[in-house]
Amino acid sequence: MSDKKYTVIFLGKLPPPYIGPSVACEIILNSKLKDEFNLIHLDLSDKRDINTLAKLDLTNFYLAFKQYFLLFWYCIRYRPNLVYVPAGQTNVGYTRDAGYILIAKLFGIKVLTHLRGGYFLNWYNESGKTMKSFIRFVHKKVNGQIVLGNNLRKLFNWIVPDEKIFVIPNGGNFPVNYNERNNNKVKVLFLGNYVRTKGVLEALYAAPLVYEKIKT
Repeated sequence: MSDKKYTVIFLGKLPPPYIGPSVACEIILNSKLKDEFNLIHLDLSDKRDINTLAKLDLTNFYLAFKQYFLLFWYCIRYRPNLVYVPAGQTNVGYTRDAGYILIAKLFGIKVLTHLRGGYFLNWYNESGKTMKSFIRFVHKKVNGQIVLGNNLRKLFNWIVPDEKIFVIPNGGNFPVNYNERNNNKVKVLFLGNYVRTKGVLEALYAAPLVYEKIKT
């Protein structure tokens, strides 16, 4: 058996801003995976305010085409076995990410896409005919799709074979000092940006209900 490492071009942002995908990318690049694979990081970072994400502006156009050029060059230089792409679930985000997928397939390289969310199918159903055709054309070319849970397989199993859908929950290594815990107080950790689609309102509505059940 060959000891040669697989080469993976790993597309991803790094913090700041500290959002889920950028933190996850940092964790992966600092993990043992770098010892098991030859990870080539293609940095997708945009250090501007989070509100500029997936916006149609000149800087985002410049960054996208710069990253397309780099991916094209990396495919020639490193001859990777796999390209990892964090998939978007908006018109702007997916159109940008489709470029990465198509460039990799141009070189005959396998593509693994990763969705850190659960809105893909809703967005697809709300899209127009042209966008739907584009999504089907592009996503049928991917070789594997990562989702966050088994209940999210349905986002892709109509376009990607079920055996090519892999479940990898979000995770991270964060130290906890149990000696500093105060058992007389209830602390709630909300993981997500304070926007409606992340469920912040549901968390606020649930708080008094939970409090009524646990208070003594």
